[in-house]
Amino acid sequence: MVIPKIYGLMPKIYGLMEYKTYQAFSYFALNSILSDHYKKWDFVPFNYYEFGTGEGNSLKYFLKSLRAVSKQNKIDIKKFNVFLFDSFEGLPEYNDSKDKNPAWSKGQFKGSLDSIKLIVKKIAPELVEKTKFVKGFYENTLTDDLRKSLNTYPPSLVNIDVDYYKSTKTILEWIYPICQEGTIFYFDDIFEYLGNLSKGEYKAIEEFNKNHLSEGFQFYLFHNFGIPSFTGKVFTLNKIVNKSD
Repeated sequence: MVIPKIYGLMPKIYGLMEYKTYQAFSYFALNSILSDHYKKWDFVPFNYYEFGTGEGNSLKYFLKSLRAVSKQNKIDIKKFNVFLFDSFEGLPEYNDSKDKNPAWSKGQFKGSLDSIKLIVKKIAPELVEKTKFVKGFYENTLTDDLRKSLNTYPPSLVNIDVDYYKSTKTILEWIYPICQEGTIFYFDDIFEYLGNLSKGEYKAIEEFNKNHLSEGFQFYLFHNFGIPSFTGKVFTLNKIVNKSD
């Protein structure tokens, strides 16, 4: 009968609905990069940058997915490097109208450095020595010297979950000189301003594209790996080659 077959599918459908967004992103994004970019563009070592670690929810799913994908693709997990950037004081106080959001407040999403270290140790102990923490607010920590020290660790996958326009702008201006061709960026909470593209992370992306057009650097919308568009968006950062070059 048809009805039993339909009922039989319901648990699977419900399971997909319950599947954590971060886990879905981490798994599908990693699988795509490892099976395509990794082999074609030689993203070795693979470097994961996360801005806005908070309580470590996205990190948990990334590490779990990383372990699964590494096993499936027969890649030594120790070839991966993890860089986590957070003040560990929660959201800063906004000082720009583009960041005003009644849903957020100073100190929200605060996590502790010690608890994040425990997450890494529990899920991926092989990466304890391969995980670097940069603690502090971005305007203070994202320096030229830090960028120079990371030149040999160009990001492969960047997870930006900082909510605010100002924070996103600071990150993008700092990171783009060390990015690889086709670096994948995931912007979480990109539509948290009721779809207003003149605020938040989306505004920072728009400004970056405008300001760096003459240099050729641009963010392009990429395959969203099944993530609902209202949750977050996936972009790639590429440099346009001028026909006269």
